[in-house]
Order: sequence, then structure tokens, then C-alpha cells
Amino acid sequence: MRRTCSSLRAILLAGTALAGGVPPSRAHADSVALTVDVEIAEKGTGTSGESATMTLALAGEHGCASTEARHGPLKYEVRVCHETGDTKTPTLSFVIDRQADAERYSGVKRVRSTVRIAAGHRATVSRMAHADGASTEIAATVH
Repeated sequence: MRRTCSSLRAILLAGTALAGGVPPSRAHADSVALTVDVEIAEKGTGTSGESATMTLALAGEHGCASTEARHGPLKYEVRVCHETGDTKTPTLSFVIDRQADAERYSGVKRVRSTVRIAAGHRATVSRMAHADGASTEIAATVH
């Protein structure tokens, strides 16, 4: 059974630090240029897998946002930056660290990727195959 961890989205929205070090409580809604949903799907061998979705708010023309989230034995550190382009087809850079507390998830992995994504569309940022046959897929949707 595939589970989406929507509680991560709520935690992230409450705790995302916007570019320039502006705490969320002081950030203005009109300063948010883009929001990006980052979905990390873990697929084990012989299982349907699980996924976690995090929403990051990027402020300004070249804003960045980051968050940390724990999903079972996995911890993710996600950073997204608006590199170039307008809000309709931005080029985004991603740095995603994945750390595991359990042997079956293959330890620490880091993904760095730059992707151009049209607003409203979902794009695959990265796919990782693990030695045990499992895989991790990272996708993003720009709003």
C-alpha cells in the first residue's frame, strides 16, 4: 500500500524559512514567488512503497527554501533554489540528503540536480537504484 505523508506538508509549511532569513511569522504572502511540492517515493523490492511530500515556499526572484523531515527510519534534508527563469518555467536546483536509521535503506545518499519545470507540471528530479534492488524517486511540481 502506498502512503503519502501529508503531515509532513503541514510541518513544512509551518516551519519553512524563506530566503533572506525571514522567519515565516514575519514573511508576507506576496513575497512568495513559487511553491514547490517535492515528493520522495521509496520503493522496496516486492512492495508497493511509501512516499512523502514536502511543500517549500520560495521567496523573491532567486529565493531558496529548505526543510528537514523524518519519515519512519528515513530522514530527508531538502533544499530548493530558484536559479533562473520566470515563475512560469523556472530552473530550480535541488540538494536532497537522505539518511537511514535502518540497514535496509542503504545508509546516506545525496542528490544534486538542476531541472527546468513548467508551472503546474510534475518532473522527475532524480532516480536512485539501491544495491538491494529497491529504488528512490524524487519528483517536483511547481505552483
